Amino acid sequence: MQIDFIKPSQVNEYLNQGAQFIDLRDRQDYEQKHIKHALSIPFDQFEERYQSLPKNRTYVLYCERGGSSTLAAKKMLSQGYRVLSLSGGIVAFFRKK
Repeated sequence: MQIDFIKPSQVNEYLNQGAQFIDLRDRQDYEQKHIKHALSIPFDQFEERYQSLPKNRTYVLYCERGGSSTLAAKKMLSQGYRVLSLSGGIVAFFRKK
């Protein structure tokens, strides 16, 4: 199963298209900085929480550098969700600014 990635420069484009961004870092990291309108679902809670999300949306997952979001994206893809991962995570997103 192939995971598609978006570049940090594409974040605003996906936000404008209505994609739901999901921040997989812990709540403290989320509070310090996150992508506008991102939903906080810490990775250690992901397994129990993601299935309550509707399948009729596109989701873009991110974490610190991309490892956890890739694992979570594989799980969501296997359950029929439309999901992408942010290449390089939040570090790459804030580096581009």
